[in-house]
Amino acid sequence: MRKLRVLVAGADSTTYTILKYLQNSEPIEALYTLPANEMLSGMCELVDIKENDIGGIIGFAKEKQIDLTIVTSQILIVNGIADAFEQNGLTIFAPKRESAIVTYFNGAAKKTMYKLKIPTTRFAIFDKLPNALAYLRQMHFPVYVEPDFKILTEEKKEYQYYSQAKQAIDDLFYDGEERVVVEENNPAWRDYNLYFLTDGYSAYLVGTTEYDENEIAVSPIVSMSQGMINHIKHNVVLKLIDDIRNFSSEYSGILGVKIKSDGRIYKVIDFMSTFDKYDLETILPTLKNDLLELFYSSATGSLSDEFKNLSYNSLYACSILTDTKPSVEVQSYTMISEDIGIVTTVGSTVTKAKEKLQEALSSDRTIIQQ
Repeated sequence: MRKLRVLVAGADSTTYTILKYLQNSEPIEALYTLPANEMLSGMCELVDIKENDIGGIIGFAKEKQIDLTIVTSQILIVNGIADAFEQNGLTIFAPKRESAIVTYFNGAAKKTMYKLKIPTTRFAIFDKLPNALAYLRQMHFPVYVEPDFKILTEEKKEYQYYSQAKQAIDDLFYDGEERVVVEENNPAWRDYNLYFLTDGYSAYLVGTTEYDENEIAVSPIVSMSQGMINHIKHNVVLKLIDDIRNFSSEYSGILGVKIKSDGRIYKVIDFMSTFDKYDLETILPTLKNDLLELFYSSATGSLSDEFKNLSYNSLYACSILTDTKPSVEVQSYTMISEDIGIVTTVGSTVTKAKEKLQEALSSDRTIIQQ
């Protein structure tokens, strides 16, 4: 692979992980990031362009002859940076605005699941307060209450009681939300994240994560069968990207799938256009393939030509977001602010990986909730 000039656009923990991975990568000729963040100054050259200035980003990419722009910012995806880059003949790793609509509108995601017969939880979408409250009275609790447009919101909020959920719905409509989504939740089912790399035609499993009660991310997941993962790939991901291609354009980039499962059956909760939380940090030790090659192949439409399958290391990784620095050597430690970092350990089993994590951090460590 020839040397590349790479720009990473975004400001979340995934940005830190990618830059740390790329800074010592042989195919890198020059490495830039925006918006400028002094925490990243030792990894790459900072670019003083605001995240919402797509024109400025395009100008910079042309001036510096950027070979590949990797987008971790959902705001940039929503604002159509991939569309703008394509119009200017620039290579970008990110889905187009219209093709990614299921990743930033809850209603679009749920309607698509219903159309494609993708199993999901009971839900309804409302544009009027009385209808939402009438439906809420029929629901089994706990439930999620969310605005339709989810990019600027926090994680799904769970409400245990009718009074709490009613207040949340009241507040959303009072704040001017046009549509509100109400969705059942089964807290007994486990949560999983599955990430696929796609060029709009084929899909490759990059990695999987699940979180335990202490917010420790584990990869790969151990409590879901390979058969179920394969079923999700063929009956959710491939069906979805085919549908998107038929009604919009090819979905190119990362497609994440949030799953709930009891071990026998699964339900799809959400779709994502980027990695959630610190999932990429956890997945990277388990992936043998070079991340830059994968991203570049997807962005240039040569993914299925260059890769028949992805390869994985025979180990497990555990990560946690913490304000405690590791006291022993670990797989990786990525600082994402002045006092918060992601600590990752690996082992031949999940138990051994967690034991190393426990050894690296004091027992009274503070877990930073995202």
